[in-house]
Order: sequence, then C-alpha cells, then structure tokens
Amino acid sequence: MAINDKLSWSYYVIGGLVVAWFTLMPLINLKRNKWLVTLIGLAITSIPYLYLIESLITVKGWVSALALPLAIITIAYSFIVICILSYSKFNKWYLSSFSVLLLIPYSIIGNTLIERYVGRNIYYLHNIIALIFISVILSYIGYHKSRKKQ
Repeated sequence: MAINDKLSWSYYVIGGLVVAWFTLMPLINLKRNKWLVTLIGLAITSIPYLYLIESLITVKGWVSALALPLAIITIAYSFIVICILSYSKFNKWYLSSFSVLLLIPYSIIGNTLIERYVGRNIYYLHNIIALIFISVILSYIGYHKSRKKQ
C-alpha cells in the first residue's frame, strides 16, 4: 500500500503461503512416502504460483518460455532422485553419486533453455566438471564405507 495504494503485494504472500503449506505439511504429518507427497504438493502448487507472479508484474511471457520448462525438468529430476534414494537397496553413497551424475543432462537442458531465452551463450562446462568431481568423491566415500563393513 505504501507504493501504489493497492493490496496486490499480498497475492505474493498468499500464494507463497499456499505453496509452503502444500509442500511442508506432508513432511510434518506423514509417516510414509513423505518426500514423494511433498514433491507432489510442490509440483501442483509451484506452477500456478509462477503464473500468479507473472500476472502481477509488467513483464509477460517469461513463465511459458523459461520458468515452466525449468520447473518441469526440475520436478522430473527431483522425482527421479527421490525414487532412486527411497526405493533402492544399493549403497546410499553410490546412489547419491548417480543422482549427482543425473544433474549433468539437467544442467545441459536447463542452460540451453536459458541461452535461448536470454539470446546469448552461457559457459557451463565448469558445472559439468564440478558435478563429475562431486560424483567421484561420493563414489569414493561409498567404496570405502562398503569396504569397512566387510
């Protein structure tokens, strides 16, 4: 109200509270599958929230062109990682290493979307090198943890 005598700022807060509610309540209330249900709540509420933000600001077209594709691949990646970590019986360190490696195609796709939207090249080779390095470290830890058990 201090800027333009409107209450439109409150829609950001209300929308954020709805997203937070549907994201956090499964973590608090559920015993089983809490991470999967939490991600479903986030997936259902985050995309409408992005459109709400777009409707409240003067810049238009960024949700469909950039935010929606990024949100979809982020949610898909998160579902894959949660399923891998929750339902697999393999060493958690190896699974974490594999999950980090899955960030490489995610990074390439995401950076390509951003490049197309902003209209210039983004150098992201250092991201891929860092992800490989982190994955190797996690595999190394997993290897030594499994050797100690034997």
